[in-house]
Amino acid sequence: MKEQSFTCYFVPCTKLLDFWKGMVITMKASEKIRYQQFVDVIDFPTVIFVFETRRIIAINKRGREILSPSGKILRYMPENKLRPFVIEQVYGEQTDILMDMPITIENRNIRIDFEINSFELDKKHISIIVFDYTDKQSFGDKFSSHVPRLFWKDKRLKLRGANHFCREDFKESNLEFEDITSTYDQEVEELLFENEMRVIKEKESIWNVMQLIQYRNNSTKFINMSRIPIINKNGTVIGLLGVYNLMLTQEEFEKENEWLKKEKWRLTKLLALNESVFMRIRVDENWSVEFVTSNVEKWGYNKKQFYIREVCFRDLIAAEDKNLLLNKFIQVKRKNTSKVEFEFRVRKADGSNVWVKAQTVFIDSDNWRVSDQYVDFILTDISDIKSLQKELRESIGIIKAKVDRVKQGKIPVRYVRFSDLFDVEELETIIKNYATGMKLSCAVTDYMGRLVCDAVWQETITKRCREFYEERRGRDYFRELFKKTKEYENSYVMQYDEEHQLYIYAFPFIVDEKCVGLLHLFTEKELDEDAPVIQCMIAMVNQVSKGVVKNIELLRLKDKTERQELEIEDMRRKKKFLNEQLELALTSDNLYETIGQLIQNASQYIYIGEILLFRQIRQMDHYVKNFEWTNEGRGISNLSPKSESLDLLKCSELLRVFLDKKIVVYNEGEIPPYIQKQLRIRMFRSVVFMLFDQNMEENVMLVIGDPTGKQNWSEKKVIFLSEMYKVVKVIIDRIQAKKNIEYHNRANKK
Repeated sequence: MKEQSFTCYFVPCTKLLDFWKGMVITMKASEKIRYQQFVDVIDFPTVIFVFETRRIIAINKRGREILSPSGKILRYMPENKLRPFVIEQVYGEQTDILMDMPITIENRNIRIDFEINSFELDKKHISIIVFDYTDKQSFGDKFSSHVPRLFWKDKRLKLRGANHFCREDFKESNLEFEDITSTYDQEVEELLFENEMRVIKEKESIWNVMQLIQYRNNSTKFINMSRIPIINKNGTVIGLLGVYNLMLTQEEFEKENEWLKKEKWRLTKLLALNESVFMRIRVDENWSVEFVTSNVEKWGYNKKQFYIREVCFRDLIAAEDKNLLLNKFIQVKRKNTSKVEFEFRVRKADGSNVWVKAQTVFIDSDNWRVSDQYVDFILTDISDIKSLQKELRESIGIIKAKVDRVKQGKIPVRYVRFSDLFDVEELETIIKNYATGMKLSCAVTDYMGRLVCDAVWQETITKRCREFYEERRGRDYFRELFKKTKEYENSYVMQYDEEHQLYIYAFPFIVDEKCVGLLHLFTEKELDEDAPVIQCMIAMVNQVSKGVVKNIELLRLKDKTERQELEIEDMRRKKKFLNEQLELALTSDNLYETIGQLIQNASQYIYIGEILLFRQIRQMDHYVKNFEWTNEGRGISNLSPKSESLDLLKCSELLRVFLDKKIVVYNEGEIPPYIQKQLRIRMFRSVVFMLFDQNMEENVMLVIGDPTGKQNWSEKKVIFLSEMYKVVKVIIDRIQAKKNIEYHNRANKK
């Protein structure tokens, strides 16, 4: 058996097609029926076709379920790239087995194992393929007894060819392939010869003949054999085609079943060794679990609950992830992808959730119906990883937010970490070079008293003293010094440590008029205020702090410039957008479609929500809903007009506001109760009223409501909305003018 590792698909060979163009096989209908009967007796996916043209002569039911799962009539073999690799075997009338071959069937990718056999008829090659899904391992040693045995002979009954498994049967008796007749005893040989001569001479097919084969080693096997004549286009018999299946004994079936159980047990034990939970899910209504490893108990479930359908896979998915997961499955199937990885939350038996990473393989069944498919899951607990990721995101978000707010001058820099403002490595180098040259002991701390870089110690400072200041206990001294910098306006502060008999001088790093850290000097003697060391320390700290202040100012200026550029670009885009919408408003006559288009276009700038159009009827302050759009601009015709109306007499405050402005905005928590009562069937969390006054009886009102809480109507958004108001006003004015013209025309005709 030969295995191939290349990717292959059936495609027609252009040169061969050109060569055989016009030479279509003219097989009689009776012969096609005979070939169809031949494949129908084979209980294994089988197809017979013309190799040169890919035209199918016959295919059995199991073959159609794989190659045409939708049930469509299949006239040609699917195109693939296999032909160059099997053409030698086909033209040499040899047999070959190819394993794990990818093939595209009705926009889905599958992998199959198959055996190809062929014989020549009317200068063309008739190919017979037996095949099955790779996952079934049908051509493996344990299941090969179920594969059909094919052979073909010439009209003199000389054996011309046989498939691989037929040859393997002959080897069992230690005979050469050509000595097939020696496989049987004399009585069986005579019976075979008589039957096959009848096939050749009388053109009769012989079906389902059960025979007992006795080998020279006295072993026996029952076979079920069928044979048909091979007839050319002139009606002449040129040979016969035969097939037989091994009839397994009860003992052989039991051994096979026992082996399958043992393999399943070994696989289950192997899967259970992993911390991941393995599941096989049937894609039925509830996503029933057909198999699950015992380590599912760590989530509070047991295997029995799944097998008796007390718990299904849908029950495991956290409520907030169900739609996401189902949509993911749909997308995967549309892309014809069989393997995918994604993350979701599993609901444990106690109601808590655990994050899992799912490695998923979609397995298609023979029938290709949704309920006949299943999915394999390997679920790995990633809750710890998710927690770390969340902490990391929050930490990065806090740091970024603080730095951004510092750049904008919104918060004092003292609330930002020292390392976010200073280049610690560069500062450490400066301090070390200066302290080493001057033989000084120095350290740098932030406002919490923590060391931000390695301290520089001279030999005069004891090891016990160093450890004290480098550990948490020393922070109290540093924090006291930090507090003193806020109480005194001097360039430094000093404190005496009686326990270690050291004078500690602290020089503040001032940024935005706030102390963000300290440079400490440790001496055994008290220093004068005018001492050169003190003055050098003050100068160094001031110089470093000024560099940071300058950098922050540059960052603020750059950030301000970038924001201004973005605002200008945004204004340009919005201006262009509004001009385009105004042009649309001036050229369209359909109020509803045009407003829907505007809503759809505006969604790239703001989230709008649901839009309701109310028209004034009968009396001045009574409005009834006339139309509705979704946030995507999709129109919805009149819905429950009686239950959706606005009576402005009951909204006196809103009516007074409309006297001064035509747009009224209520953000979340601001909607007055009397308006909420008017819109009782709409649970809006923010709402906008836009009044378009035409005359006493033709006023129009647009109500934009957001039930999700996504929209917060900021000042910029309201300005943009007011520009959109002007565009909609143009549409309504044009529609009203058109209605007036039509009214006058009708009046003139009368």
